[in-house]
Amino acid sequence: MTFNFSLPKASSPSEFIKTGYWVSPSDAGKPEGYTYIQKDVQNLFKPVPDSLKIDLKPTINTGYQHFIDLIAKYKLKVKYDIIIPFTFGKDFSVVVTETMDSIDLGLGDLNLSAGGLELIGKITNSIPLNLNLELVIMDENSNILSTPEAQTIQAGAPDGSGVDSNFSIRLTNSGDDLAKINKIALTFRATSNSTIAGTPIKPSNFIKAELKARVIGGIKVKL
Repeated sequence: MTFNFSLPKASSPSEFIKTGYWVSPSDAGKPEGYTYIQKDVQNLFKPVPDSLKIDLKPTINTGYQHFIDLIAKYKLKVKYDIIIPFTFGKDFSVVVTETMDSIDLGLGDLNLSAGGLELIGKITNSIPLNLNLELVIMDENSNILSTPEAQTIQAGAPDGSGVDSNFSIRLTNSGDDLAKINKIALTFRATSNSTIAGTPIKPSNFIKAELKARVIGGIKVKL
């Protein structure tokens, strides 16, 4: 892959003039003050190479008059970064599991009882992956108390904006199960498809949740 760029001349051997070029399929993420050069450089990294050679071949712009100090030490400094944004193919799939311990919902008081608990909310996802969330609710000895229905979280939009997904998880209080809750195992299954495949991950991508809880059937208090 070959591309051309020009460097302005310095007025003296002691002066450095900095010039920046952004070589990429698009100018998304281009730093301020850089000049954009459109090149499909992503094709160089399929598959990931063992090495990368950058060969600079400078030529003098003969349209200008130049003066050279024969005893001066001229220098040309080159600094470069290679940024490879991740994209996912249509068959991509990954599973991530995390367990939250020592959970106390405050329902262990002997004078309080509740018919059940419902978690409702909205998850906003801008990551270009479909997410499936599975929960396993356990007591302190890792005995399973409940396995609520899996929740689907829609993938973010191709332009990087967030997409909302509503969810609802209902837990019944069978045998004072709510008071026994101590651990929640979360399993995220991330998948791609032909619609979102090829959308790059950006530093600005996010996932956030707004959660609310309500007691089903109210709370009974023994006076």
